[in-house]
Amino acid sequence: MGKQKADEIIRNALFVIGIGSNDWIMNYYLFPIGRHKYSNAAYSHILIGKLRSFVTKRHLLHSRVRDHSPRYRLGINAGAVQRRWKKRRKV
Repeated sequence: MGKQKADEIIRNALFVIGIGSNDWIMNYYLFPIGRHKYSNAAYSHILIGKLRSFVTKRHLLHSRVRDHSPRYRLGINAGAVQRRWKKRRKV
């Protein structure tokens, strides 16, 4: 594939960006620095700010961002969802 075709694919691509419980748990609860330095509300603002920055940078790179909402409710991590999906698939 040439550069022109690659640019076309990227230009027409759809990107789905999500944040959820895993981002919170892995960064806030497992690493004591975050927990001791920030309140829950302050840390959620930090995560939202990082998401906003990420989406803004992608927009500036001419990516189309259609959806940046959380995929799962807090308390359901990706591993649990993946295991549940695999069980359904076998049926």
